[in-house]
Amino acid sequence: MATVALVKKAARIQHDLSIDWSSIALVWQLTEEHDGLMTENKVLRQRLSRFKHNE
Repeated sequence: MATVALVKKAARIQHDLSIDWSSIALVWQLTEEHDGLMTENKVLRQRLSRFKHNE
């Protein structure tokens, strides 16, 4: 089932960005990296917020 979801996501990326199939892996990797960085940023902002309140 997970494979079907991956293929659908790849097809959506290809369609939405009108890119060739060989570029999808790069777009996918950059998207995953972006999502990870956004999550890390959120965690760090929460930590900073708690630190600021303790001053």
